[in-house]
Amino acid sequence: MISQKLGYSTVLVDRVSHPRFAVGESSTPFSNLLLESISNEFHLPQLAGFIDWGHWQAAHPNIACGLKRGFSFFHHERNLPFIPDLRHANELLVAASPRNSLADTHWFRSEFDGHLAGEAATLGVKFFDRTNLTRLEGLDSDGIVTLAAQRGEDRFTLRTRYVIDATGPRGALFSALNLDEASLNPMCPTQTLFTHFRGVLRWDELFSGNSSEVPPYPIDDAAVHHVFDGGWIWVLRFNNGIVSAGISAREEFAREFGLHEGAAGWDRVLQLFPSIQTLFKRSSAIEPFRFQPRSSFRSARVEGRNWSLLPAAAGFVDPLLSTGFALNLLGILRLARALETHGLRTRAFDDEISSIGRIAIREFEAVSHLVGALFRSMDRFDRFRSLSMLYFAAASFSESAWRLGRESAASSFLLCDQEPFASQLKEICRQVDDPRFCLSEAVSQAIAPFNVAGLCNATRNHWYPVNAGDLISSHAKLGVSRLAVEDLLAKFDC
Repeated sequence: MISQKLGYSTVLVDRVSHPRFAVGESSTPFSNLLLESISNEFHLPQLAGFIDWGHWQAAHPNIACGLKRGFSFFHHERNLPFIPDLRHANELLVAASPRNSLADTHWFRSEFDGHLAGEAATLGVKFFDRTNLTRLEGLDSDGIVTLAAQRGEDRFTLRTRYVIDATGPRGALFSALNLDEASLNPMCPTQTLFTHFRGVLRWDELFSGNSSEVPPYPIDDAAVHHVFDGGWIWVLRFNNGIVSAGISAREEFAREFGLHEGAAGWDRVLQLFPSIQTLFKRSSAIEPFRFQPRSSFRSARVEGRNWSLLPAAAGFVDPLLSTGFALNLLGILRLARALETHGLRTRAFDDEISSIGRIAIREFEAVSHLVGALFRSMDRFDRFRSLSMLYFAAASFSESAWRLGRESAASSFLLCDQEPFASQLKEICRQVDDPRFCLSEAVSQAIAPFNVAGLCNATRNHWYPVNAGDLISSHAKLGVSRLAVEDLLAKFDC
């Protein structure tokens, strides 16, 4: 859509057709902001209706999505029921918005993706679905790329100056160029199993009577993470009654419970955790289970003379913390700006694409360090919780800086180009397994210059609401005046 808007003749080739099942549904405040930036900068009002829950419900109530007010984490132990603790020792709730109208969303991809494909076609993009690419010639050259394609019985050829791959991990260009995989150490090998359900109970239905406290948001209107030694289960709710759920597990855990067997493996895991099993006791899967034996991935190369991999095709770490949309939208925005500023296949464009590739690799590495450390800490929830503050501090600072017009203060994901924070994050993650290492203190010190959300505040007992006072008192960290922050909050009636 962006390249068509910039005056380039654009072709979209898709191996299958819409609607289709897809996983990867959870947005964040920063990914919403990136989508809004793309909409504004490239004059694509078609995207503006999806930037948060309020806009979505007003503009596209017919397209299913889910209400996401924050991140909910609950820690489980084998063969034991979950019992809420008065100080929430086995919980972590981090709000992302002060009210529903500004909330993030879970994208029901079968409807959302099909809608965007239709919008692209309306703009004039030539769209070939149910089309296989049988041969690609001219990649990594200064010339034209030729794509031999087949759609049903029809065979045809496409010729282009540039190819952008959005086909996902180990996708079209990765295969065509016979690219190598790069190590994602220290991320552990993981396997995933997932599908869509109906009839999943709400967590607050099971535990609503255990406390008089009011959580910072309805805990099921969130990306819900059930964490245990060896992996975690996600639960994302859509407003059409469907729930996306799945497990991401370390290889040894996945093999122990036979995740490759699909529904049987899923049932074995639920039997291990009684409270999660209760959550799904009335549910039924409405799609076949999908099993991924190798979830994490990074391509050793992400760009060439006449091609680029979008971040979604260049690598994937894990669904944990919903990093995928933000990484991909950040990559799209960078590529679009390079195309608009320099024009296709100029020397300046090629140099910019190389720079974009390098920062994308650094971002994957930063996510790999943090998520890998989180997996290694799932048996020690206090350390898991402390580590997660590195993500929430970086994410909330980045969103705030961008909204205040200070994009240069947070130009990379997880602040991976900000020193000493980037080095501190890696060192903290490296030492997470050392019981002598004072993790919570190291995290508090590392995030202090970027903590604009009142994180690591012991008085909040691991429940973090959106608090305007936190942002106002942090104005100096963001390099702006108190009045600038107050004006921003007034814009959103906060």
